This record gives sequence, structure tokens and C-alpha cells, in this order.
Amino acid sequence: MYMKEFGLRPIVLIRNIFDVVPSLVDHHTIENHIYPSAWAPTDIASRSFEEQAHFVTQMAIPWYFNFFMSWQDCEDKLLVHYEDLVAEPGQVLRRVCAHFNIEVSSEQIAAAIERASTNGRRKNKVAPGRGKMLPPEDIAAIVKMSNHYPHVDFTPIGITHPMRQMQSGCGQAITLEKGVFWLTGLPGAGKTTLARAFKERLDAGGVKSIILDGDELRCGINSNLGFSEIDRNENVRRVAEIASLFERQGYIVIVALVSPMPEQRKMARLIIGERFTEVYIDTPLEICESRDPKGHYLRARQGRIGGFTGVSAPYIPSEAPDVVLHAGSITVEQAIDVLLGRPNL
Repeated sequence: MYMKEFGLRPIVLIRNIFDVVPSLVDHHTIENHIYPSAWAPTDIASRSFEEQAHFVTQMAIPWYFNFFMSWQDCEDKLLVHYEDLVAEPGQVLRRVCAHFNIEVSSEQIAAAIERASTNGRRKNKVAPGRGKMLPPEDIAAIVKMSNHYPHVDFTPIGITHPMRQMQSGCGQAITLEKGVFWLTGLPGAGKTTLARAFKERLDAGGVKSIILDGDELRCGINSNLGFSEIDRNENVRRVAEIASLFERQGYIVIVALVSPMPEQRKMARLIIGERFTEVYIDTPLEICESRDPKGHYLRARQGRIGGFTGVSAPYIPSEAPDVVLHAGSITVEQAIDVLLGRPNL
């Protein structure tokens, strides 16, 4: 009413709702137990992160839904994403100025950002994506809250349609408790894409899961390994040992690793045991090469990368993998259905 009466054009700062939880946990730790959205116990800062996350999810997150819903009927508003403000403050400020028809130079914007960055201090870690570390039951609870508003699009605050389907009962029930899904296939076959979508589905179902991505591990624990046969075998062994550790703690472990030789995958199966599921993502080489998100195939064809699987080194499928996904002919969601127990596609 006041927006219309006074001709106000509000700027609404929103953020990923899952990231709100660790941000409010920061508030407990750095400031105090009192804040507008919930009155926390006085000893809240001494509790574990999981306990604090449970409290925030149950007591404060309903306030964030109310905040987001309160702006639905305001047409002349500008939604600003916190994540964009952190990553590209200059672009966000240009959008804000355009919203108010204010002419401003690049120099003025840069000066404003400089003043803001040196004035005072932040009270949280300003790190988008921290909501991914929430306990799965809290992620599931937040998604379930969104289903009170079935016709509202919550993707601006990070709640996707597949996540909501799972919690509303429209999706397939998840009964998995633990295990290792070993996604193998050519570079560019879609292993990482499937792994991330699979984890998102598991998170929405309240299932603890973790991704072990081969490229990421080679930047850390396996950074001392090359691509010789000996190093590739050691790479697989280390990943399998890590996967086994997480699996024994009750996680669904999703491994995305080329692991090109059958002997390597057999070794991984021996290390992990009976809960090992080999998932062969059978994507034609021409499709993998057409994707080439990191330019590896191009450099391999130019001779700038030696021993690259699919070009100068072989990928040999197992004779009988547990699951075969013909990724060129099914969607990612269909592939996840297969992993959750439906027939191979």
C-alpha cells in the first residue's frame, strides 16, 4: 500500500535460503543470541554447528519465507541477489542506478565500492554456497516449507523444482542409506553434471551424500600424481579409500572419475565392498568432444596433452557394469531415477 501511495520503487536484497542458515549461525558466534527473526537460547554459541543449524532452520527460516513472500505482490521492485552483489558489485550498482534512472559513471561506481569495502567490517564470512554443508534433514525441512506455497517460484532463493517435487511426494521416495556410486566414462561424458544433480536429489530427500570429483581431487590430495599407468592406478586407489571411509560413516558417496581401465574399477570394488555400484556413462566420443568444457580434447588433438583418455589413451568399458546409462538418449533426471532403482535406460 505504501509503495503505491508514495511511488516507492524498492530494492529487495535476497539470497540463497540455505546460505541464510550458516549466516545466522555466524550471528550467534560473532555477535549475540538476539536478533529479530528468532530469540535464541543464551548458550547457543557454545553448541555445535549442527545444533545451531537445527535451531535456525526451525525457528528463523520461516521468517525468511515470510520476508520473501511479503514482496510477491509488489510489482515495481528490483530483486538483487546477494551472490551477485558479492561477485559483481559494479554490475549490481549499475542495475540499481538504472532502476532509479540515475546516470552514473564507472568511476563513481568504483569509488562507491572502494568506500564500502573499507568502511567497517562484515559480521559473516560473505561466502555464497555455505548452505551446501547443512545437515540433510535441515535441507529437507526447508524444501518442505516451500510446499506451503505450491504456485510460488522459489528458484530466486535456491529451491529448485526437482527438490520440491521430492518433498511434496511427487517424486520417487528415497530409501538409500549408504553406498558408493562410481560414475565412470570418457572425459565429457557427463559424470560431474550427473553427480551434482544426483546429490541435489538426495539432499532434497534428506539423505546424507558427498561428491568425490576426480578433477577436484587432482587439485588437492592427488596433485602429486600424473597420468602414467602407475599414477592412474594410485589415483583410483586413493579415491576408493576415501569413498570407503565416507561410506562407512553412513554417506551415499558419488564418485565422478574417468578410471579408464576395468582393472582399476575392480580394485575400487574390492576396496569398497558390496555396496559398490559401477555406473558406466556410455556417451559417444563425438558428443563428449563436442562438449569439451575445459578444452582438453582440443589440446589433446593438437598434441599438447599426452595420454588423454579418448584421444591418445584408451577407455575400456567393463564387461558387466552394474548400471549402464546411455547418456546421449536420456535426461539427467531419468538417469537419477535409474540410480534410485529403476530399470536401465
